[in-house]
Order: sequence, then structure tokens, then C-alpha cells
Amino acid sequence: MLFGDVVYEPGGLCGPYVQPGIQFVIIHSGEADLTVDGHRHYLPPGRIALLRIGGTHLFEFSKRQSTRHFWCSFGRDVLPSALVERLKTAPLTTPLSPRILSIFEMALSAPHEGGEDVEGVLESLASTLSHEYLLLARMSSTDGTVHPEPLAKALACVERRFAEPWTVASLAREANVSPNHLIRLFRTHLDETPAARLWRARVRHGVELLRDTGLGVKEIAHRCGFKTPFHFSRLVTKFHGSSPRELRRSAWSGGCRTPLCPS
Repeated sequence: MLFGDVVYEPGGLCGPYVQPGIQFVIIHSGEADLTVDGHRHYLPPGRIALLRIGGTHLFEFSKRQSTRHFWCSFGRDVLPSALVERLKTAPLTTPLSPRILSIFEMALSAPHEGGEDVEGVLESLASTLSHEYLLLARMSSTDGTVHPEPLAKALACVERRFAEPWTVASLAREANVSPNHLIRLFRTHLDETPAARLWRARVRHGVELLRDTGLGVKEIAHRCGFKTPFHFSRLVTKFHGSSPRELRRSAWSGGCRTPLCPS
């Protein structure tokens, strides 16, 4: 069981190697190309990747900047067999969540010595990480398809920097494609527009803040990229069937929790 944190200088490599166990990898800053059995995948910041047992893996890190990444690796015996089977069919990558970063923060701050107690904490965190990954994969409505690089870049912006005043044109510039091409990529691979994806991300993060913080509706709306609390409230009600205050009241009183992301 191992949680780690490392920085690769520009042009750094890791591999090729055969994956010995289950591993999760986060690109915290910088970027990387991951080749698995000859298939190349782009890993931008703001996403987490799942590496399954077996297969030949090669990481090629950014040639323009240093890349910092976190990882968690462990044997299949750490998890219940049913959870291992679910990971076998999970997508290669999914967007990060604040919860995943918290899991890594807890793991990396654990003492190096402590025997079975420390090992128990790390194994519990690995199990929690696996469940959170599966939850995020379901919430992001992905079927496991590896997206083209421009789409992956745009999705990273939407999921990690959702509060910024994005337009289709500015997202397209980040993805190095034309606005029309970006719209086609979203429609072809996700069956939605860039704007629809952005507002879903903003609502999802806003609902998380409603349930997990004491921030007011106005402050949450601002932090999530809404110009007015009214717009935030309208979309929350549209997607969840309840107003922001109703969702918070239900969550804080121990009521049922509706999905964080509209389907």
C-alpha cells in the first residue's frame, strides 16, 4: 500500500512497465501522455486515472513544464472482490473532486511508522478512493470512452475551473480548436453542448457547497460562476426539484440526498 507525490522535470518519463497492481494517478499540475498497450491517452491537470493490473504502461510528462502527480498503488487483495470487479469496467479517467484531494492529503500526511494502525488507515483510504472514483465516473456520465485531446482539455477547464467566465470561444482557445469543432466534439462524444456541461458542473459543485458548508446561497452562487443567486436557484430547482434552501434543510436534518449531478 503506497501513496506518493513526485515532481517530474520537463520531458520526464516513467516506464514502460507492466502494471503490477491497482493504481490511481492524479496530474496535479503540468500534463502527461499515458500509453497503455500501445494506446495513447492525454492526462490534463484536474483528472484522475485508473491503471488496472497488467498491461504495459508508459508516462511521458510535459516537455514544456514540470509535472507534479500523486499516486496510490496497492494489490487487489486490499479491496473486496466485488469492488475489484467494478473497477475492471470503470473508465480510464474521470474528473477530480475535492473529496479525492482530501483523501490524498490525509494519506500523504500519515506517519511513516505506526504499524498496523497506519496500514489500516491507508487501506481504508484506498477503499474510499475506489468508491469515490466509481461515483465520479457515474456522475460524469461517461461510458469509458477515452476522449480526444481537445475535448479532454476543455472538460478539464469545465470541471476544475468552472467558476471562470467561460464562453465557447474561450474554451476552444484552451483546447486549441475552433468553436465549431469543439461543439461538434461535445455533441459527438457527450451528446450535449459545452454550455450545458459547464452549467451542470456549476450546479453540481454548488449543491456540494450547500450540503457540506455553511456558506450562504449568494456566496455559493458567486463561487460557482453564477452572476446572480436567482440564476443559481433556478437551475438547482430545475435539476433537483428542490430549491437550494430546501436541499440544505433536507441534508442537514438527515433527509434523503438526491444525486449531486443531474443526469
